[in-house]
Amino acid sequence: NLVNKMILAMFAPSRPFMRFELPRKEEAEILDALKLDKSAFREEMAIVEMDAVRELDAIGARPKLFDLMMHLIVTGNCLRYMDGDVMRIIGIKDFVVRRNAKGEVVEIMLRERVQVDELPLEIQALAQKGKDLESDVDYYRWWKWDGKVFQERQFLDAIEVMDKKYRGQYKREDMPAQHHVWRIADKSNYGIGHVEDSIGDLEGLDQLSEAEINGAILASEFRWLSNPGGMTRPEDIKMSRNGDVVPGNEGDLTLISAGAVASSIQVVSACAEKYIRRIGAAFMLTSGVQRDAERVTAEEIRLLAQELETGLGGIYSRLAIDLQLPLAWWLMKRLENKVFEGTDFRPVIVTGLDALSRNGDLENMQLFLQDVIGITTMPPEVQQYLKLDSIFSALAAGRGLRASEYVNNQSTVDAKNAQAQANAQEQQTEQFATQTAIENQGK
Repeated sequence: NLVNKMILAMFAPSRPFMRFELPRKEEAEILDALKLDKSAFREEMAIVEMDAVRELDAIGARPKLFDLMMHLIVTGNCLRYMDGDVMRIIGIKDFVVRRNAKGEVVEIMLRERVQVDELPLEIQALAQKGKDLESDVDYYRWWKWDGKVFQERQFLDAIEVMDKKYRGQYKREDMPAQHHVWRIADKSNYGIGHVEDSIGDLEGLDQLSEAEINGAILASEFRWLSNPGGMTRPEDIKMSRNGDVVPGNEGDLTLISAGAVASSIQVVSACAEKYIRRIGAAFMLTSGVQRDAERVTAEEIRLLAQELETGLGGIYSRLAIDLQLPLAWWLMKRLENKVFEGTDFRPVIVTGLDALSRNGDLENMQLFLQDVIGITTMPPEVQQYLKLDSIFSALAAGRGLRASEYVNNQSTVDAKNAQAQANAQEQQTEQFATQTAIENQGK
């Protein structure tokens, strides 16, 4: 449940999870260099954003992001490795990481257990010493920060691959391996998962569930006690069918069962319900913002993101920086949009709650127009009492829009009306003059 909500809020289908903007101080200068006005730039960026989402779907990244979020919630740590066009998700058992006092990653080592024949041909000979092609070998990739860039080295078991092709240098934003955490304490190298916050409740519920199952099994069992000196023979009871007449005495057989266990099971069930409610609240099972529908609106996604942000203590905003931002830079580098060709400009990438605002612009515009139609279709005798300027401004502000960008002010409307009346009067005068000339000519 929590994974689905996080993925929907962070990577909603067909909606960009990032927004490209201009640095405010250099906005005019950059627009002049790009030979675009603000509206044209906005349109170009909207196309780039949608292309980035399509690229994310084209490489099949959504199932991988689902796995990534599952790792973060359960273990609190995950390594996202961009292997060419393939996104790979590495669990905590196969990598180590070191961070500095600022919390920045300064060293990552990734280990993979692979067969020799899976390695590139040029390094198979290096790994094949004393081994056949089906033998396993530990393949290490090691990235270490030298103060300016990450230096990459690769090893096969304890043998370093010296080929320059298998060495590299990466800026921090270009690193193919990114360590993501759910929540991290200061001066720590590894993160803490959401499950760890509820470990006491989970362990308690596990023990109570086991006790409830054992009690239910015990309560379902029963036995018969037979009086050794009685007239009723147990064999007759076992062999008889329903409705048969069996010789015997009523008090010779007595039924015993663990019926008294039922009351104890009720106590266990009531106690377990308390744990279930607390775990459900921790994993947001009780929230009801998201509808079960094929099309979820941008407003609902924004509400869901706000709920995750407040309910999880800022986890959404932190993942927007640690997960969405590096992914947005990687997608932008793959797209290589022609708008930026020949310039050093790179747009400011906005993620998280701020990026969701553009996703709802179109819906806000449509809702605003519906509000305007509702006002303008009122009878004229009602409209004359209304201050339309103030009403339109309030409606636009309520939808998160600027009325000045979409609605003319009253003076502009009066000027247009006066011009239209003048044109109509002029046209009427011309028609009257033409008609008069025709009549005089006829006389």
